[in-house]
Amino acid sequence: MDIILRAPEPEDLDFFYQLENDRSNWIFGDTRQEISKQVLKQWLFHGVDVYEARHMRWVVQFQEKAVGSIDLYDIDFFHQSGYLAILLEKGSRGKGIAKKAMQKALVSARENLGLRNIFSEVSESNESSLMLFPSVGFEKIGVKKKSKRELDQWVDVNVFQKIL
Repeated sequence: MDIILRAPEPEDLDFFYQLENDRSNWIFGDTRQEISKQVLKQWLFHGVDVYEARHMRWVVQFQEKAVGSIDLYDIDFFHQSGYLAILLEKGSRGKGIAKKAMQKALVSARENLGLRNIFSEVSESNESSLMLFPSVGFEKIGVKKKSKRELDQWVDVNVFQKIL
């Protein structure tokens, strides 16, 4: 399975517009309103490097097609840590793509960015991610009780850590 992680390109704007504005994906993150192409373009291509932005986004590419994204965010270069999130389009889920992409992202985080600790927060309703993160070596280190609002209810958020 040939998975490529690459930087977003201008031709990816329509893909990200669809991915970010798909309301069924909003439960996985903090998005609660649609994002315009102009705002998305500014955010994706802000011209700030990873050290200033403290954020890195990759396009997950499979069979020469963008199928998702991985974000390293809240990067702290002094403490060599950051948070990781992954989102694949619906048709690409359940095929092992996320696992391979995360493995590549973790290698890059260690070798290219010098990070040592990667964290992720996964809500209890995200069953696929609750299985995915341990499959690539993350350990569940805690639970934030009823700390995320999903629709009309409060859910627990699991905190995962991987020491690279």
